[in-house]
Amino acid sequence: PQQVVVPVHDAPKPTADRISMSYETLCAAATVCFLVTGPAKRAALARCLRGEDIPAARVNGRDRTLLITDIPRDDSLS
Repeated sequence: PQQVVVPVHDAPKPTADRISMSYETLCAAATVCFLVTGPAKRAALARCLRGEDIPAARVNGRDRTLLITDIPRDDSLS
């Protein structure tokens, strides 16, 4: 059976111990929407858009995946 949530231990940001939705649960959604804001997220957004193996890059909606951001597009986000 599919796990809907998974335990997370020793996460790099608070709260270190928590639960998270599994990739299978997130990818089962028809639409997945990412909200990415602020200059501190520019590097992570660039890595995701380049297809690097980071958690956000592993999540896609069945029908569509939307990205909403206030980060201006430039060469680093190509």
